[in-house]
Amino acid sequence: MPQPNHIQSTDSIYRSFRKALLINSFILVVTLMLAFWALAEIKRNTKDNWTSSLQTVQQTTQEAVAIWVNNRKQQIRSVASDKRLESYTEVLIDSLSSDM
Repeated sequence: MPQPNHIQSTDSIYRSFRKALLINSFILVVTLMLAFWALAEIKRNTKDNWTSSLQTVQQTTQEAVAIWVNNRKQQIRSVASDKRLESYTEVLIDSLSSDM
């Protein structure tokens, strides 16, 4: 016995709704997967960029400190090799020795 038209149309609407729901669910799942993948990539790229930047800052700082230390050593050598300083130091040492 054939089904009445209103039952057939309800069944057809239900199948169409189910099909649309499945398609929308699939699109939603794919969209969420792509969003999580994109966020993971952004996080990885950001971390790599920060790591690279911090390594550059560290290297630059180390080089700057090395240059500063070398300049200070050169200044100390220059002062230490000054003959006037040597003679002043001898006079001070002699005056301290004679006071004792």
